[in-house]
Amino acid sequence: MHGSTSLTTGGSTPSALLTTGPLTINGGLMLLLIDGRCSSVPSPGMVRSFIKGLCRHIKMSPLGDAKVVVVADGFSVVQFIIESHIVIHVQDDYINIDIFSCKSFDSVKAISFCRRGLNIAEPFKSQVLSREFGKEMRP
Repeated sequence: MHGSTSLTTGGSTPSALLTTGPLTINGGLMLLLIDGRCSSVPSPGMVRSFIKGLCRHIKMSPLGDAKVVVVADGFSVVQFIIESHIVIHVQDDYINIDIFSCKSFDSVKAISFCRRGLNIAEPFKSQVLSREFGKEMRP
């Protein structure tokens, strides 16, 4: 899929319409998963702030503010980005991070940034998955 893509970020004013320019998915999609335990449990506000820095660090473009959902034993923070989304789940001291993007990024840099910024202790798990799309996937 090539071409110009417009995304509505809310409201009906022209400033709420964001044109991303060419968006190429033929190259594939990238998913970074990080699971671990935090040496100090972050607050929802701290995670929202952290995601802003993560977006700058891996050169992703946020769409609006991150959304926080609080449940009885934890919370989730979702940040939509032009390239897809970032989700961080925190339950007690357990943390799960998903960075899903149609734009490639340096996963080693992202893991290091997440570990430092969210105090993720050893041992932790990380996995990078890629999903390739090509002509065989088209109708």
